[in-house]
Amino acid sequence: MGKRVGYPLLAAFILAGFCGVTSCSKKDATPSISISLSKDTALATGFDAVKVVAVDEKGNDISSSVQVYVNGATITGSTYYPAKAGTNVFTAKKGTLTSNEAKLVVAGKPTSDFTQKILLEDFTGTWCGYCPRVPYILKDFLPAYPNTIFVGVHGGGVDPFYYLYANKLVNSFKVTGFPYGLLNRASKWDEGDATLTDAMDAWAPVGLAIESAVGSNAITGKVKVKFGVNTDLPLRVVVMMVENNLIANQHNYYSDLGGDSLYGYSHINVLRQTSSSDVVNGDTIAVASQVKGGVFEKTFSFALTGTTGMGTSYTVVPANVKIVAFVQYDATNVAGRKGLLNAQVTTAGANKDFD
Repeated sequence: MGKRVGYPLLAAFILAGFCGVTSCSKKDATPSISISLSKDTALATGFDAVKVVAVDEKGNDISSSVQVYVNGATITGSTYYPAKAGTNVFTAKKGTLTSNEAKLVVAGKPTSDFTQKILLEDFTGTWCGYCPRVPYILKDFLPAYPNTIFVGVHGGGVDPFYYLYANKLVNSFKVTGFPYGLLNRASKWDEGDATLTDAMDAWAPVGLAIESAVGSNAITGKVKVKFGVNTDLPLRVVVMMVENNLIANQHNYYSDLGGDSLYGYSHINVLRQTSSSDVVNGDTIAVASQVKGGVFEKTFSFALTGTTGMGTSYTVVPANVKIVAFVQYDATNVAGRKGLLNAQVTTAGANKDFD
């Protein structure tokens, strides 16, 4: 028979087959950040989203808790929308940790299928002695540049054309006094021609078309928004009815324009109604439509009669009516953008195709 192994020796063998907790546990990985991009090439349209994904040493997604840098400059969030051609270098930081570099090659933007139009909203009033200044500045510009869409928003004082919801617009856009030119719902106009022409040089990501018909009680129709880009940014469409050539005496402080009151003054493109119940933001555009070549449609109906902010009734003259439509950023968009993407206008009863 073989010799039996004693218990002390067996115990030694058993102990030798195990490790102490300290000596044999796997060492924790060194803290680190690693980033990757959702794509390595993009177009400089300002809408081609590039998502940055950051993971820690354990592979956990920490994209929401890192600061992303592009060419050394911080961006908000972890999605980047390149607007200039070139090579962009991405890094991310969290505390004292810095990630690897990731590179994105951005090609120049293609030629847009659409013409860029701009919207200039003039906050004005018949009571306002300084307000004739804006139409006077624009009297030669508007006929020469039809891609400038002008809308007169009357309010602020006793005015026969006081827009019913003028105060909502004044408060939303922080209008500080009359006259006040609001350019593309993004900034106060400096009353210079160059600012308007520069805005018309922007690249148009969307185009609009308008169909309209005049009935016995209403002007009805449809606005179409066509996309030249893919974008997941929340967008809105606003449709307005404006009336041209409304006659009322205008208070005036400028001697070279006439006396204290300009009798029989013609007020142009006066805002009468907005189709949405949300008169500031308009209606939401379905994100599913926001793909290159996609089209979103929105119907509208404007009554021929209405009420002013003074409580008086009016009836529009259809021959003097225009339909204005535009696409703007939703205030909640993650890129922090504001203002218009593009606009369109047509006379009531007429159609205007994408252009």
